[in-house]
Amino acid sequence: MKRIDFEKDKDILDSKIRAFWFPPYDGAFIEVNGKKYTLIDREILASIAGEISGTEKL
Repeated sequence: MKRIDFEKDKDILDSKIRAFWFPPYDGAFIEVNGKKYTLIDREILASIAGEISGTEKL
């Protein structure tokens, strides 16, 4: 479920990224040449940046 196949999952990519984002666990990922890359979107990045800087988005 967490592995993203761009050919099959392109219509639900954003929802899969959000659904599997649950630190400290690995989120949704792609695999390139046997190496896994965890995916996050701008909304998650903004949330993380807000938590770190103390300006969390409401």
